[in-house]
Amino acid sequence: MKYIIPMGKYTGSILSKTFDMLHSILLCIVLACVINSLYVDPPDFIQGLPLLQIIYILGLISLKIYLLSGIYGSLVGVAAQEEPAVDRKSFFKNARRYWKLYFVCLAFHFLSNVLLAVMFDHWNLPRNFENFFFDFLLLYFMGFFLIKDKYSKTAPLRHSRILVTPKQSCGVLLLFVLNALIINLNHLLPLKDSWLSNEPVFLYTYIHFLTFTFFITLILNSYPEIEQSYDKPREIYLVNPVSGGIILGSFFFRFYPPIFVTLKALTPSGYHFREFNKITWKKRFFKKGKLVAITCFTSNSYEAYKIAKEFRRHGSTVIMGGPHVTHLPDEALQFCDAVVIGEVENVWENIILDYERGTLKRVYQGVPSEDYYQNVHAALLKSPPDVIANFLETTRGCKYHCHFCSIPHLTKGRIRNKPLGQIVELIQKINPRKGQVLLFIDNNIISDREYAKNLFEAMIPLKITWCSQCSIDIAKDEELLNLARKSGCAQLLVGYEITSYADAKSRKGKLSMADQYIALTKKVKRLGISVKAHFIIGFDSDTYRTLWDLWRFCFQLMPYVTVVSVLTPLPGSQLFQSMLKENRITNYNWRYYGLNNLVFRHPKFDHTCFQLMFPLLFTLYLATTCTFGLFVTAIILLDAYFFNLRHFLF
Repeated sequence: MKYIIPMGKYTGSILSKTFDMLHSILLCIVLACVINSLYVDPPDFIQGLPLLQIIYILGLISLKIYLLSGIYGSLVGVAAQEEPAVDRKSFFKNARRYWKLYFVCLAFHFLSNVLLAVMFDHWNLPRNFENFFFDFLLLYFMGFFLIKDKYSKTAPLRHSRILVTPKQSCGVLLLFVLNALIINLNHLLPLKDSWLSNEPVFLYTYIHFLTFTFFITLILNSYPEIEQSYDKPREIYLVNPVSGGIILGSFFFRFYPPIFVTLKALTPSGYHFREFNKITWKKRFFKKGKLVAITCFTSNSYEAYKIAKEFRRHGSTVIMGGPHVTHLPDEALQFCDAVVIGEVENVWENIILDYERGTLKRVYQGVPSEDYYQNVHAALLKSPPDVIANFLETTRGCKYHCHFCSIPHLTKGRIRNKPLGQIVELIQKINPRKGQVLLFIDNNIISDREYAKNLFEAMIPLKITWCSQCSIDIAKDEELLNLARKSGCAQLLVGYEITSYADAKSRKGKLSMADQYIALTKKVKRLGISVKAHFIIGFDSDTYRTLWDLWRFCFQLMPYVTVVSVLTPLPGSQLFQSMLKENRITNYNWRYYGLNNLVFRHPKFDHTCFQLMFPLLFTLYLATTCTFGLFVTAIILLDAYFFNLRHFLF
């Protein structure tokens, strides 16, 4: 069986597909760059200790092999359209599966270099060339064997010979030259002892993965049956688009969307699912003949509409739901085939039936029901533990009706609870491992005091550790707070929103407790429960002096994490309606509604000045007013001192 440098029959788009896939995994390239920057040489503090030096070197080499194996295996999965993007679960699965293959390739590479070293020395050729030559071949053969191992059972691989076109051969030659230039850059340019001397590390890593992605794309083009095996006829695309959130929250905190669990639980058997959770969209994702379900918040609606419009153009059916669609259904209907207003539990099965019959309605009204949890719970019991852990909800709704919050409108002002037996049953099904922290996705876990008390009592025998969102008035109830701690509460996200200095404390509801915030928080922390604190800037009474007052207050509070956002009139909130009547909203571009932009006329803040200040304020509060921020700041300062980074900078 003969193998040639791989190129498939789809010649025109190979290079563009390569860049498309490569730029969707830039975080992997950054990770690989960091890995390649790790030095094998033992640090000074273990010099003279041979055993520790050996353990250090072997440990670092093992770490590099393990992590890089995960990157290579995940890249193949993305290129084959097995998965749209690299996720944590698939990354570590690939690392465990392919580290042996990568180790064998490296061993062969090392032995080949040793064998040719004598020849290169005899010809007086630089050693870089021998390393580069085998690196180039290693990428091809490793990609080929990864694909063979990964997909030989998924789809019968019919091809035994891979052809090369002249245009594709030029692409290989170009990559060969680029690799040669990058690996010898320090010899070609006077970069030694300058800050630019580290730049080739990133350039080499980028070209390295560009070459690998180019090779596997070409190999996969000769095996179209691999991609076809993942293109199911009855397939539902679940989409949670990217949104900026509070300082690019979408990119750094990719929590699994509970709506994915709900839709998968309620969908009749026979359907396959493909999930797109906050990833950068590429043209290759759009297909025809799919049912696409997009969840839409205000801050990601701009991206959601673009995705919906493009899927419809490709011939797929698009359903949209979520808070933003519930509040502005007519706007969403311009971009999709149908919308769900309100909760989806009672209408999703009807949507599937109508879709199959070709009688899809434009609007589906989800009416809140008391037994909304029933069907989802039955399906969750058949799901793996990691899926259940993404959908632990005890109470839906919040007892407070804050004027800037859209939850009261979504829940019709009601509070509904799941049966305690079902919560216990799900936790037992998860069987959390030691150190695992369970997250309850409730809006306010103590909205119903008696239910919360019974819940905490029921969880005490389970000996779990958990966190959730909660209002600070839990500290007013000694019994409830102590039960929460005994049940395993380790952390609470508390929406303080204002400080004790703010005029907004004259409002009713939780803001009226502002004078008690510090005393109540101390009671929570004394029990060993850490607090994530959330504050809002932008109330009408706020001034530039308020920003200093907020810093002082947060420093006195000293939570585990401090998060500050900008007051935003979200559709569905009382704030939105009042500002709409007063004609104060200055920006209706929803992409600016990620809680970090001032989108209305403020009586005391200059818009331009505030927008320039906010990222700095966010960083300042996070770095100096909470234990997590102070710890990170201290590490950075110590790192700067001990490693003399001032010499690098100056």
